[in-house]
Amino acid sequence: MGWIWLDALTDCEILYHGEASDRYALEIVSGVLESANTDSGASGSEVLATGAWRHFAWVLSGTGPGQLNTYLDGALEVAHEGNPAITTPTALRLGGDSGFAMDGSMAHWKIWDAALSVPEIEAEILVAAPVRSANLHAYYPFTDTSTDQDDFSGNGRTLTVNGAFSDGGSGPTFGPPPPPSERSRFNLAALLARGYGG
Repeated sequence: MGWIWLDALTDCEILYHGEASDRYALEIVSGVLESANTDSGASGSEVLATGAWRHFAWVLSGTGPGQLNTYLDGALEVAHEGNPAITTPTALRLGGDSGFAMDGSMAHWKIWDAALSVPEIEAEILVAAPVRSANLHAYYPFTDTSTDQDDFSGNGRTLTVNGAFSDGGSGPTFGPPPPPSERSRFNLAALLARGYGG
């Protein structure tokens, strides 16, 4: 889960987990969110807008109907099915790639090896750093261009950066105004396919 600021509403990947024949993807297609597995996709109903921070949470809790859910600002936007044919995807990509890159910014991405509940998602929206530490897979604040590739969860899942980080201005506001160190955002308009193995 994390925060996204769209500078332009183009078809793009927000998050891609796996490889072409064995994958899950969270995308924006024709202005709406789409959650997809290798075999199929499901679309949300809200047409997204540019120029505002939005919170996205993507929860995979199993392989049946309604087991791949996408939350927009804490509310369920897309319900889809997990795919039992998908084995364990290894690659994770944030922000897309050269053919499907997101034009915008990301902040405070948190990834768990567990399905979070709606109350847990709502708690995570309110703060920058992870609230839940159990099963935390990775945390990327994206608040400093010199450390944006670093995993702050302590698990050592450093990102591989394709392109360059750039300071894009102010980040999302959490509850009361956050400290200055949590208010930066970094622009992904340049080619910034980010990924790591495992």
